[in-house]
Amino acid sequence: MKIKLLTAFTASLFLFSCGEDVEKSATNNDKSENVAEMDVPDLAEFEFYKILINMPTPLQELLDMNVDEVAFKSELLAPVENANQHESKDAIALNCGIYIVDMVYQAVYHENKNLLLYTGVAHELSEKVGLDKFFDDMVNEQMKAKLENKDSLQFLVEKGLETMEQYLVDNKQLPIATQLLIGSWVETQYLLTQSILEQEEQKIAEDLKQHIFAQREHLANLLLLIHEVKDEAGLHDELAKLETLEASFTKIHESSEVNHDILVEVAKEIAEIRNDLLVM
Repeated sequence: MKIKLLTAFTASLFLFSCGEDVEKSATNNDKSENVAEMDVPDLAEFEFYKILINMPTPLQELLDMNVDEVAFKSELLAPVENANQHESKDAIALNCGIYIVDMVYQAVYHENKNLLLYTGVAHELSEKVGLDKFFDDMVNEQMKAKLENKDSLQFLVEKGLETMEQYLVDNKQLPIATQLLIGSWVETQYLLTQSILEQEEQKIAEDLKQHIFAQREHLANLLLLIHEVKDEAGLHDELAKLETLEASFTKIHESSEVNHDILVEVAKEIAEIRNDLLVM
């Protein structure tokens, strides 16, 4: 099935991995070989490709939340009325990443009530940053036809991500790709930390604790990228806030140390960053 999903950046983030572990490994190996063969002209592109290879996809983390029976919380979704308030291209790109993750969150949990609404928001924001070519006239009809089939929804997401990844790599749109990456990463971590914050510590699934622990490395890589493109992408404010968050993540030395106190700390800081992005 040939389809262009309504995502603007998600392919760059979501090196999707919904299959068996063997399939995930094979996919990552293929990606690694492709990156090794690329002519990487500068450090910024190298850091970007490194993130694509190593960072878990938002889709993967949200799927793990669902599998671990972490409840869906509609109140965590970004308010749709905020989407039209962003004026600068930087703010639009950052928030486009946020609404894309919210769309994926609903698709993963098969929460269809507002899925098409968030599809429209993501479309509008993508159009404002010049990426609306990936939103064709068939998208909404395709989504409507697939709402009753959770696996098909995830398939649509995966194919869209793959298409967008290739587009951004080919066209070397690193500053906007980084902005979208930040918005998507922040929203994914916001959904993850806020969703498990109220769970009893001993009942938090080990794979979710591992996701939290792993962010110290992934955020470090993200910060290396931001340092390289902060001038072109207007990311000075975000850099300072994310460096503060990094200091909290570095307090976690292994997944078993993901306890209530550290969750409260990182969840609060992530929420502050996320709320700042929403009002830009």
